Amino acid sequence: MLSSIHTLEKNYMIIETKEHFALFRILQLRAALRLECAGMKHSSGRSVCPIVKQMFGWKGNKNVILEKLCKHIETLKGQCE
Repeated sequence: MLSSIHTLEKNYMIIETKEHFALFRILQLRAALRLECAGMKHSSGRSVCPIVKQMFGWKGNKNVILEKLCKHIETLKGQCE
């Protein structure tokens, strides 16, 4: 599924398929949620936490949602290898 993600360095990757774009979106949501957990806003728009909750059907506060999202990302990355 995600076998063609190529890591160039620790913080870079090449995205080649539509599954990679989906993973990239989830990584963006995680980054924005981390900002919100730290008390900052990522933009002037809608909070990320409700977006993630709606996307996955999860419940909880921002920190719980961030933990679940990180575990989900690790699962997706594990499928890459």
